[in-house]
Amino acid sequence: MARNRNSVSQQKGRLVRSVSSPLTVVQAQRDDLKEYFLTFRPERNSSGGAESVENIYNRVAEFLATIHGEIVQERCYAMANTYAQVSAARQRAYTQHGVESEGSLCFVGEMPCEAEHGAVAGIQVWAVRTPKGGAVSPLLLEGQAVGRKFCYGNTCYLSVASLGPAKHVCEGHRLHDHALSMFENANRILEAHGLIYRDVARTWIYLPKLLSWYDEFNAARRQAYRQFGLMDGQKPVWLPASTGIQGDCPFGRECMMDFLAISRRGEAALEAKILNSPRQCEAFQYGSSFSRAVEIRDESVSRIYVSGTASINERGETVHIGNPEEQIRHTLRVVKELLSSRDHSLGDAAHCVAFVKSAECAPAFRRIAREEGLDPRGVIETAADICRDDLLFELEVMTIKPLVS
Repeated sequence: MARNRNSVSQQKGRLVRSVSSPLTVVQAQRDDLKEYFLTFRPERNSSGGAESVENIYNRVAEFLATIHGEIVQERCYAMANTYAQVSAARQRAYTQHGVESEGSLCFVGEMPCEAEHGAVAGIQVWAVRTPKGGAVSPLLLEGQAVGRKFCYGNTCYLSVASLGPAKHVCEGHRLHDHALSMFENANRILEAHGLIYRDVARTWIYLPKLLSWYDEFNAARRQAYRQFGLMDGQKPVWLPASTGIQGDCPFGRECMMDFLAISRRGEAALEAKILNSPRQCEAFQYGSSFSRAVEIRDESVSRIYVSGTASINERGETVHIGNPEEQIRHTLRVVKELLSSRDHSLGDAAHCVAFVKSAECAPAFRRIAREEGLDPRGVIETAADICRDDLLFELEVMTIKPLVS
């Protein structure tokens, strides 16, 4: 498999990190479990043209087959009109290499920042390997696969992908109803598997018409979260980390979400904790019901899911209006300080996505990212609207770091 010659490999305890342009691999190991956080980016083909969707998914499938990995979570960022093409190429590649993937895919319609790279901005995969296999299975609701379930010891992770509103909620309904129905569907899945919404650590939410109804969406989310017991009046009891971004959804839906929930049994050595940002107020103070980050710790690693973060200050105001470079710098420094409060850094990134309002800002992001300690080769870059019209950049990141005993 071709790799950039500037690949960097780093091993810290039981964590191995390899960063290159076509493939970034972060591997964590504890006892007999190996976890892989993979980022596939398009590369040039032998003639210098864009890599085909077929070839990208062949690379994904080949790598997963090589490591005997079971997919827990998979997210593909690609041009909206390529959903059918991506689905077909993915199915062929996985079938050829014997990769089981039922319920794993979230397809997000996003415009790649580099047009010459083709239709796909990048693909993220979280996969696991155990000696006997069978740690991951389709997550079912009424016989239909809605995600993947990964169990190890006394802990299970439920990863739900591409969840939309109920089928009866159609074009004639208010957008508020679309969002409320989507959250109610999420709660139905949780209840069917013996969980509650308090068990959700992370959500990813995509709205094709983000700027035209984000306030209405937030009102629906607040209503749902009060109903589920996540808010006591205006005071939050528990809020997952979250990204809310523009993204086209398959089948013409008005909204779509992924979420990650955690089920703990008996003596499960796992803790989930909300993290506050040293440089930003909490999002619920200006009407958005999510936490800045959630940390998940087990006996051997700490992982932090940082919400989609933009150039917002301690008062909830947009700063550096009209200046994309300063918004990028401000955002990266906000994330750095949040991570450093738990002894993490941008260098511990396992999965990362950068959303720029204009693709022309991507080179500035790469330069500033390097200055601030984030290797841009491991970041998926897409062009998308952010939740405020004056916000020009947003970053989401998941970091992982071994715990020092």
